[in-house]
Amino acid sequence: MSTPPSPPPRQSFTQSILNPSTPVSLCTRQPLLWGITVSSLLLIHQFLLVRKGRTTVARAIDVGVFGFLGTSGIHFMVCRSTEKEKRERIKGLMKAAGVKQAGKEA
Repeated sequence: MSTPPSPPPRQSFTQSILNPSTPVSLCTRQPLLWGITVSSLLLIHQFLLVRKGRTTVARAIDVGVFGFLGTSGIHFMVCRSTEKEKRERIKGLMKAAGVKQAGKEA
């Protein structure tokens, strides 16, 4: 009698973000990277304006934080909806081809 295969070990949240092969990381890692990039660029721009006396440091930090949250949030929602559409399209193709899904009785 053969033993059933053991499930793969669970990854921590940090490991799943850093490992691009896991499906969770795609919609977590990319929005974080885009959010960091956009907020960094916004902060640089705002601090240049602070040096010229056109705005305050508090406003510059607010713009950076809201830029990060907005960019990451929007990118996360777009990524999740795109991944959901891909999964549904693959399921439809598998069903049309008559392939049984793992774990489901037909």
